[in-house]
Amino acid sequence: MTYHTFQHERDLDIDTVRRQQGTKLNFLRRKFLEDVANAEKIFVIKRVPALRPEEILPLYAALNDLGRNWLLWMVPADAAHPAGTVEILLPGLLRGFVDRFAPYEDAPSVSVPGWTAVCEAAWKAVGRSVGG
Repeated sequence: MTYHTFQHERDLDIDTVRRQQGTKLNFLRRKFLEDVANAEKIFVIKRVPALRPEEILPLYAALNDLGRNWLLWMVPADAAHPAGTVEILLPGLLRGFVDRFAPYEDAPSVSVPGWTAVCEAAWKAVGRSVGG
């Protein structure tokens, strides 16, 4: 797992960064587990290259061991699945098709219309079973 600390190594010593990031990760872990237990959100996962079914299914199973959750697995659109399409693969498992993924080195170039279309379609697909 990689993420940005928004801190430069010249500004802080490594022990301070470790302590701060440890606090942050503990908070994020607690918040995530609360969200999973509440089962009121659609969790979204994507990776470049796109995740394969055998990589998604264990995550789907783990999320649903802790509550009746929805997982939206994002993949690139193709000829059979235009951008904005969402499929229900299993109860609680959606596959969404987006026109393109932004490269990690240029995340701000995300396709906002593409992601918005998928999120709207996913929300409609799950109906009122998420978030009341």
